[in-house]
Amino acid sequence: MSALNIEHTVLGCEPEFADTQIFCDHYGYSVDEAANVLLIAAKKGEPKFAACVVFATCRLDVNKTARKKLGVSRISLWIDSRVMECKQIILGGGNRSSKIVLTPAMLLKIPNAEVVVNLAYEA
Repeated sequence: MSALNIEHTVLGCEPEFADTQIFCDHYGYSVDEAANVLLIAAKKGEPKFAACVVFATCRLDVNKTARKKLGVSRISLWIDSRVMECKQIILGGGNRSSKIVLTPAMLLKIPNAEVVVNLAYEA
């Protein structure tokens, strides 16, 4: 993230508190700021992948929006449009011992990042 000049904070996290709701309860964050990054892949044809950022309180719409959107041939980062309305978000750090705090605008510095309306729906 430093190569892209993305301002962020890494938070230490005890592995037993890594699950989103448990993390928020234990460390005093709002679940309304918690987002997940979900990697999806096409099963047929040429390999196609996308990373999707959606609120932890939502479900990725894999069967409609994401499946249709995956018709592209490049790796992309799709961000649910509602995530962009938040002052800051908390993402998993790729392990069970850290989280990343950043403003949603920082995600747009990632190559091929795109905001998608209705990428997720309320759980």
